[in-house]
Amino acid sequence: MSSAKYKTAEARANFSALLARAKAGEEITITKAGEPQARLVPPAGPAHREIAPLGYLNLPGDLFDGDDA
Repeated sequence: MSSAKYKTAEARANFSALLARAKAGEEITITKAGEPQARLVPPAGPAHREIAPLGYLNLPGDLFDGDDA
């Protein structure tokens, strides 16, 4: 994982781009007066979740019988 440091003003001016870089796997450290203040890190889970096809579910036959409306 690569890492980069940005001063607060630089981070504020480029925030959207820094978020995209963090999402892509880069760790960004934001500093103020040379001291680390915050880190942007990649999300913990997968960036994209696959949707499961509903055909694999065993749903009861009367699930949509109209009485629940």
